[in-house]
Amino acid sequence: MTPEQVKALYAPAPLRDHDIRKGYGSGNKTRWFVYVNRQYAQGRLDDTFPGNWSTKIGQVFTHDGFVALVVSLTVDGITREDIGEGHSMGSGSITGDTYKSAVTSGFRKVAASFGIGIYLYDSVEIYAANEGDAKRQFAAWYDKTFCAVTPVIRTPTAQEVTEAAVAARVVKDVDDRITQAIEDPQAKALETPSEEPGWLLGVPRLFTGTPNWLELSKERLGAILKTGVVELGYPRKDDPAGLVKEWKAKNYISAAMKLYDWAAERSPATSGDGGSSEHGEVGDATVDPGVANVPGYDPPPAWPFHPDTAKDVAEAKTDGEIGKAMMFIAAEDLTAYWPKLVEACGYPLPDDPKDARKFVRDKPGVAVARVEMWRREQK
Repeated sequence: MTPEQVKALYAPAPLRDHDIRKGYGSGNKTRWFVYVNRQYAQGRLDDTFPGNWSTKIGQVFTHDGFVALVVSLTVDGITREDIGEGHSMGSGSITGDTYKSAVTSGFRKVAASFGIGIYLYDSVEIYAANEGDAKRQFAAWYDKTFCAVTPVIRTPTAQEVTEAAVAARVVKDVDDRITQAIEDPQAKALETPSEEPGWLLGVPRLFTGTPNWLELSKERLGAILKTGVVELGYPRKDDPAGLVKEWKAKNYISAAMKLYDWAAERSPATSGDGGSSEHGEVGDATVDPGVANVPGYDPPPAWPFHPDTAKDVAEAKTDGEIGKAMMFIAAEDLTAYWPKLVEACGYPLPDDPKDARKFVRDKPGVAVARVEMWRREQK
């Protein structure tokens, strides 16, 4: 083997080419294991040693629904072996799937002896209550370990720096008064407007600047709404955004969205007069390296995710495929990105032609995927 070939075998697989499996334990102490999938390992061998590698199944042991077998892998004249295991589910009888699991397990192990996926033995130990949380933990470790890419950052203008500082102070002031009002309802901390100027700049950040705002308690979200109405002088009698009805029905999430939409239209930080929003200048988004070589694809504005994910999204043909491509992205990140995508591509939120809004709280990936499909259909 040449040094270049060894380097190719030891190189990390793209994030999308990893599989995750539930192990032992329960609840948030459940152990999860990550593997390089078999298709990637075979492809790496094909690319690095075309026609110069082979596998062989050796001795097989079976007992009560359990299969163990020896898998040999020969690469460039070097042969190594490892043992694969397969377990039957339910009845305990051995099936074709049992053997297939054993062969796949053995192939992964022996491929690792040549360097393919060997880095996973030193990866973070994952304990999580569900598969989604487990994938996010692994994705965070993967990005920190292999993707320390310096982003292209646009230098903010003096006005933007000032607006950001004002918005941060507004959010802190409002949040402090909301906390006070919840702890001491008699203090009437929400009944008078804040003395901090620039509330309009802070409204969008109050909602989208907190990634998990959709998961806030109804009590706290209701307090945020009450504060917003007081601070903005929202015309409750005319109710131009239609939030009062939602508020009275205690549909605070829907009411909060309506308040955000109404306030954002009036905020200098989100106006369409050539200024910039809190998310940066939408029209000047740098082309993600993950999609630069995908023919005919116009990437969504301000795409903030890993190049591998961006490329998978670019190549996806349906909203289902787009959602699958984003499976390693944290739900809170997708929740925070969704309003940015809506704003950037001009998705008609009141009409909601793709019926995306209802998924924002529980399935933000679906919401993002549907808006992305709508965006493509407008081209």
